[in-house]
Amino acid sequence: MADSSRRGFQGAGLFSKHTSSVFTFAKPLSILLLASGLLACGGGGGGGSSSGSIAACSGADFTATQYEAGDSAELITKKSLSQIYLMQGSDALPLESTPSDMGYFITVPMTPDLAANGGTVSYEAELDGKRCALPSLDVTPLPQADDDAYADALDALEKALTNIESALAFDPDTATSDDISKDPFQFLAYWLHEIFYDPKSEISLPYQRNLLASLSATDIQFFSQMVEKLDLIQTLDDLATEFEQPIFGINSPQAASIRSTRNQPTVYRAETCTHYLNDPRDYKVSLTDAGSLSIAMNMAYEAQRKAKNAQANAAAKAAQNTALNSVMAVASEVKGGALGLPLAVLGTIAGSASLRANLLDDMTANMLPSKIVHTNIEVIPRASLEEDFSDGQTNPKWIFSVNAESETFEIGKQIAAMVQTILGAPGSPMDGKALTGYNEVANRALSDAKVSDCALTVPPLLWSNIRIPGNFAEGSVTGDAFAIDSEPDTLKPLAIGQAELAVQMKSGLFPSYSNTLADQRGTKAIENRKKSFVFSSDPIVVKNPGESKNIDVLISNSSFPEKHSLFYSGALQVNESLSGNILSLAIDTPSDPDLYPLDITIQSTSHSLAPVNARSKTVQVVLQGLEIEIEEIQSGFCDSGSYIEENNARITGAKSDDTVTWTASGGKITTLADNHMRFEAQQPGDYTLTATSNEDPTISQSFVIQASDCSTNMYMYGKVITNVESPDVSGSCPVNNPDDTEEITTYGVEVDSYNNINPGNIRSKMSTFGPSQAINFDQSDSGTYLHSYDANEVCHTKQIDLIASSSGQVRSVGDGRVNFNTEHTTKGECYASQESDGSNTTLCTLASAGETYQIIWMFDHKQARSYNVVNALSCTAPPVNYPQGIPTSPDMVYQLLMYDENNQFVDPSLITTQPAFSTNCRAGSPPGGHSFDLPEMPEGYHVMILLSMAYPVGKLPDLSGGNNPGATSLPASGKITGYIQVKPQ
Repeated sequence: MADSSRRGFQGAGLFSKHTSSVFTFAKPLSILLLASGLLACGGGGGGGSSSGSIAACSGADFTATQYEAGDSAELITKKSLSQIYLMQGSDALPLESTPSDMGYFITVPMTPDLAANGGTVSYEAELDGKRCALPSLDVTPLPQADDDAYADALDALEKALTNIESALAFDPDTATSDDISKDPFQFLAYWLHEIFYDPKSEISLPYQRNLLASLSATDIQFFSQMVEKLDLIQTLDDLATEFEQPIFGINSPQAASIRSTRNQPTVYRAETCTHYLNDPRDYKVSLTDAGSLSIAMNMAYEAQRKAKNAQANAAAKAAQNTALNSVMAVASEVKGGALGLPLAVLGTIAGSASLRANLLDDMTANMLPSKIVHTNIEVIPRASLEEDFSDGQTNPKWIFSVNAESETFEIGKQIAAMVQTILGAPGSPMDGKALTGYNEVANRALSDAKVSDCALTVPPLLWSNIRIPGNFAEGSVTGDAFAIDSEPDTLKPLAIGQAELAVQMKSGLFPSYSNTLADQRGTKAIENRKKSFVFSSDPIVVKNPGESKNIDVLISNSSFPEKHSLFYSGALQVNESLSGNILSLAIDTPSDPDLYPLDITIQSTSHSLAPVNARSKTVQVVLQGLEIEIEEIQSGFCDSGSYIEENNARITGAKSDDTVTWTASGGKITTLADNHMRFEAQQPGDYTLTATSNEDPTISQSFVIQASDCSTNMYMYGKVITNVESPDVSGSCPVNNPDDTEEITTYGVEVDSYNNINPGNIRSKMSTFGPSQAINFDQSDSGTYLHSYDANEVCHTKQIDLIASSSGQVRSVGDGRVNFNTEHTTKGECYASQESDGSNTTLCTLASAGETYQIIWMFDHKQARSYNVVNALSCTAPPVNYPQGIPTSPDMVYQLLMYDENNQFVDPSLITTQPAFSTNCRAGSPPGGHSFDLPEMPEGYHVMILLSMAYPVGKLPDLSGGNNPGATSLPASGKITGYIQVKPQ
């Protein structure tokens, strides 16, 4: 690191007292002449503009006409000015000024002539490019000063710099390149150390002490007068005192101390930087409680108040502005050849003054919490309480916590502000060519830290979950359910219901320019819940007198241990056990039916809130009345063309006669023993059956039987699907397309596996497809859709018309014949689009329609015969143009299935040479027929012929050979007419 030390360097001066040199700095941040570059300096004139004219000076006047050199003069104005100038001959020098409540504070510059002899100074004001003359001021000379004042000021500056480095934990002998390139505060201390200790720098202590010996008595007296006028020695002593301990090391009898700790928050920088401070070490104050947060926010508020208050800000910047304006004035005289004073001495004095003016205030204002960004209220043990919570427990308490945040700390902005103070100020007579050594050191320091041309910024620091107790916050309750108890953070339950708890940080303890009252307030819904009892059965129904019953009682909104009393009729025996909030009751009922009904009552004996009334629940134990329940004994089946089903009526609650009488709305009923019955119907349809009690004919139970069509030998499951895809919607375009859903029509019940179907269960697993039964459909998924994408940050949309529609009927007409009359129309689209990187592409959105069927014909088979399959269909749709390599299936597949008398599968390949065949039905290609020829088989054998049919309609884009289909439509359509039939011969 740096090879400079704190004292003893004897470098030669770069110019004598009669020399002026010229040099232009290469980079803006290289113009770090003064330590005031660490601070944001006030702009000349400061303030917004109004209509500009020479009238801007109308009524403008100083509050006095005579000032001492270096005084702060207040200019009263009626308008906001753009700039105030000091007139020196033909030169107009832009001055630093600070807004006041009535205008501006302008520090009267000090020059050797004004300090020794006094004189008159003239000013001009500028607004919107127009200038006008302000009143002149009479300047009185400064009193004689101690000739050692400047030397003493250098000693005071060294002490202050030493303490600043110590407070920032910077050691020039051990600091590494990694330290200064990652930690903005280490960089700050390193930059100060280099420009004030490297003897090459004209404003360094070694250089200044060496230069002091060569100054004339007149020069020494002038600089000493400046030091005393600025009270610079005391200012630097105060600065040294402020940094005698780690920054923000505050002890207070009211709260725990605020300690400076190392942390690692993110520090972000301008995007133009090539090196990032990705692992900074920040000096974050440790805030552990409300007391330390209050102290910290008061400190930050006071520091911000100084910056926002015109009078306080002017006082803080008075010494700095006086020094800077003096540099401007003296530099102008040097440029004009009137003086030969070393401007580096003035730069050192101005930098020293500005260190005291702003450094600690800026750190305090930006590194301590200044606003509350989040509040949170918790109620212990919980916000929703049981009614009897206060039985044996302390009242609930609220816990209020907050997250606090600091302001953004722009260290780089403070450093760069030097450009606007002296060398970079518009109209400044100093063109930056006088201090080549300083320029070299400043550039090297920036290069060492790898921060040239970078705007270092420490983002806001966050202090999370700081608890604010009752002596720092005020709680209040809206509603009657709760009140604040004698302790400020304790709640007292009063009544059933809800209320709102609000907690507000106490006014004045946490001042903030950013927060409103609402920002420092939190709310929480709180509730008292009424205790209640819920029986699992109400009433408790006894089917047979003397039986035992197990009943649970849910006890809600009660704290452990729950308190209650149980009361019940003397004829009952009740045992209770409590587990959690469930009370289990084991109840033995009396066998005498004349003792019913009986009562059981549970009553709370714990604390009750208003409105106070009995917290109890009574239920009756009653005998069940006469009831009839229907049970299915034998599921429906077909036998010799009739549908048959068996059921039973179960009677409970009968006193003497537990029999029923069966009736039906149709079909035939055969009464069997024990209230059983057999129902038989030859026609399919819905039949209502009723069981009526013979003991009490007013009690009956009815149900509906759905009789299958046993005259048919056909079963079917059908499905028609019609669908268009939803186009791609990407990027930021506000586009919403309809949901991507399919239009579907079905017939029957879908079968998981046809391997599990046999003649014994087919009627329960598949839907019959007898004469006049049909699947009808008329559905469409057509519409206008939008495709969207972003290109060059611009939203693009394209309208796409898509078609998918299906209509028609498939109907059974008897004699094993199925008629078809269906139609499908589809149209997809391929269209141009762009990828996110701007490259062109083609997207395709498809449309499809189709119908699928599984149809079974079943026959009893004994003697030898043939089963002829007739395909008299006409199909107009072309085959779907699937890409090469994708397997396709035939449109129609017929399979022969055989079963023995026990409904066990018999392999048909052992009996016939061709147990299956397939065919297609497409435009120009009619389907073929077939005949299954079977020999005589034993009694009880069955034959089933299964047709699996799929007829998709649609068109795909041609992608063969990597072909790009380009923008094109994809239309397709097709009809099916005619019939299919399976008929034995």
